Amino acid sequence: SRWTAPLCCVLLTPANEGLFIAQSLGAPDWLAKARRLYGFMGISILFSCETMTVFRNMFLHHQAGWTSMSIKNCLIDQICWGGISYHFMLLQLYIKRWRKTRSL
Repeated sequence: SRWTAPLCCVLLTPANEGLFIAQSLGAPDWLAKARRLYGFMGISILFSCETMTVFRNMFLHHQAGWTSMSIKNCLIDQICWGGISYHFMLLQLYIKRWRKTRSL
């Protein structure tokens, strides 16, 4: 399938959410640092995978020729730019926080 790799990368997010819930329930401070590091790594992997996949899919649609099916699939694939921009924004927020606090 065209989007199998990003779908597998998305499976990293429930662990991050679980760590966030544990932190909210009073887990030790070191867990918060581990969660931020894990979250940054997971979002970086997801952002990279989504970006590479969308460009690969657009290339494959172009190679297949512009039939009605490839145009439809290409247009459907453009929905992913919303997710890519959201993950890029999250990465910027992580970096901004690290620059401000100089720590995890």
